[in-house]
Amino acid sequence: MKKIGILIFLIIAACALVFIYVSKNKSSDNETSQQSMPTQESRIEEQSSPLDTLDHNPQKNILLILAFQDFNDTEYKEVRNTLRSNRFDVITASTETGSATGIEGTRARIDIRLDKVSVDDYVGVVFIGGSGVTAYFDDPIAQDLAQSFFDAGKLTSAICSAPVILANAGLLQDKKATCYPEYEGSLTAKGAIHTGDNFTVDGLIVTGKGPDEAREFADKIAELLSND
Repeated sequence: MKKIGILIFLIIAACALVFIYVSKNKSSDNETSQQSMPTQESRIEEQSSPLDTLDHNPQKNILLILAFQDFNDTEYKEVRNTLRSNRFDVITASTETGSATGIEGTRARIDIRLDKVSVDDYVGVVFIGGSGVTAYFDDPIAQDLAQSFFDAGKLTSAICSAPVILANAGLLQDKKATCYPEYEGSLTAKGAIHTGDNFTVDGLIVTGKGPDEAREFADKIAELLSND
């Protein structure tokens, strides 16, 4: 009886060890699976680049210019999603390619560097705001791009703090425009007529107030481009 009791004990102990081993492996597999699952923004970055379509239909390509660090997440998402839903191809540009980071941590794939952009490939440009966009205020490449789009008769737009880029490029002289309230002085100092509206259209130039107005701003851009 004593030997039988010992045998039963050993069997129970062995079963417990097997159970613990299997449980740990299953937990480890779940953790690995969760870590390997891409986030929504990562999945977006893994899609094929819209640059592949540039030569096929330039009238549907819109350039979004972001700060590589600290662009406004809401403005980027609202403008990108609205334009895509209206069947435009959105191509992103910044000072370098790779993965740009928003103020709130959004990751955005950058398709092309600013100095590689050809205005002929796009129907219009949108400068997205955010604290990082101040690096473009006096950037000659960013200003030249804004000027080139405007001179080519193409929609030239900016939201939040980004209209300062247009102002510093000399595009807002005697033009109606809006922006984030903090930057009103930067616009009027360059001759702009500040409206304070959610968005403002003056010829080829469209400006937006901020993240809360990003959807309206994007809707107006889509409407204008769709009517061309």
